[in-house]
Amino acid sequence: MSKIVSESHVTGDKGVAAFHQYCANHIPFIIWRAETVNDFGIDGEVELTSLNSNGKLEATGEILKVQIKSTLKGSYIHKETTSAFEFKPREEDVEYWDKHKLDVILIIFKEDTNLLYAKKISKLDEGHFKKKIPIEISKADNVLTLGKNDFLERFSSCFKQRVNFNVKEQLYANIFKFSKLPKVVYQFDPLLQTPKEIFAQIPDTERPVFLFHAKKIHTFFNPNGFPKFKEHAINYASKKELQVRDLLKDIDSRKLLAELMNLEFKQFCYGERIGFNKQYGRYFFMAKNKTSEKRIEYYDSKSKRKDAHRTVVSFHEYKPTNFFRHFSFETKYLFDETGLFLVINPQYLFTSDGLNPLEDKAQITKLTNYLTSRERNQQVFNHVHFIFSFLAKGSERITLSVLDNAQIELSSYQVFNVNFGVPIDNKNLDKPDTHYDKSSQQNIFE
Repeated sequence: MSKIVSESHVTGDKGVAAFHQYCANHIPFIIWRAETVNDFGIDGEVELTSLNSNGKLEATGEILKVQIKSTLKGSYIHKETTSAFEFKPREEDVEYWDKHKLDVILIIFKEDTNLLYAKKISKLDEGHFKKKIPIEISKADNVLTLGKNDFLERFSSCFKQRVNFNVKEQLYANIFKFSKLPKVVYQFDPLLQTPKEIFAQIPDTERPVFLFHAKKIHTFFNPNGFPKFKEHAINYASKKELQVRDLLKDIDSRKLLAELMNLEFKQFCYGERIGFNKQYGRYFFMAKNKTSEKRIEYYDSKSKRKDAHRTVVSFHEYKPTNFFRHFSFETKYLFDETGLFLVINPQYLFTSDGLNPLEDKAQITKLTNYLTSRERNQQVFNHVHFIFSFLAKGSERITLSVLDNAQIELSSYQVFNVNFGVPIDNKNLDKPDTHYDKSSQQNIFE
């Protein structure tokens, strides 16, 4: 008796062939590898290719697992409308996807329309499945269209590919140039021998930002505007004017300039209720007051959304540890022949009381890794943009000082034209806040 080829087998092969055709015609080419030995909820895998710097097509090593479900008469498919349908997988498939170490893409082939649909299996979907709630597939958002070449864009966060030589684009760096600098640094012999003595004898409003360096006092500001400082802290007759342009050229003198600028930047940040933690060497947003458990700041987003905001301080209760999470950042100064630059690197700070860092370094590492491991290019970009926009108060410059002969401004982003692209996750750049799975975060302490 001849062997009978089932209709479902034919439909299944058509689905695999349709997806293989999609991959083979995608630009850049997507490598499809079928897994034919066993069928435990995975039908194969796809690997990206890209053009390298020499213009050659090469495999990237970026892999996703694929499960293909093909249907002709509506199996797996429920409540179909003109815009969507529901898909119900088997429970054993869901359990296997949940355990898989690589991300899984579900591909659905509908033979009646000869169309493919794709959706990443997410934790949210798995939770729905376990409650016997099917996942909804949008016919517009989830369809795979031959020749559209958008697979990488739609699933870049799964592949986590970082460099793509198929495109050219502009890169926005977290580097900001000092577009205005004082012309001179004033240098004096001290009358008071330590900063502590000066702080004790001269009020904040009656002294400029100053630096003790090599047994000399240095400041960007003419002491004539600060009579008490001029009379009691310095020997005004010893005044020397160091030209900033000369300090920029001399490698040894750059440290003096960077330290003095850092003090200026630190004082400016304190005025915006941004403190500095010496232990970790980073700036952090402080709570509005001692009893406040949350601080929200509004800012001008890149898309000019009027309601763009960010929670910069929040209190969390996860036994056995309660803590404050502060949005924070580190800074670094760079020099080249064109001037002085400030690098801003977004970070987080976790404190026990809104001021003092958590003592358990292992917990800090887990908390930090939990956040940063979920952040991709656009999240980091949005962090940097928020810091700049907040400090610039919505303008195109961060103005540290407007005093005559001591104007200090930071310009906007340094932009570079490059012959490659860095794909971003397909999400909203201006998502105002970061939300956390509380159950997952509490597991950090278990």
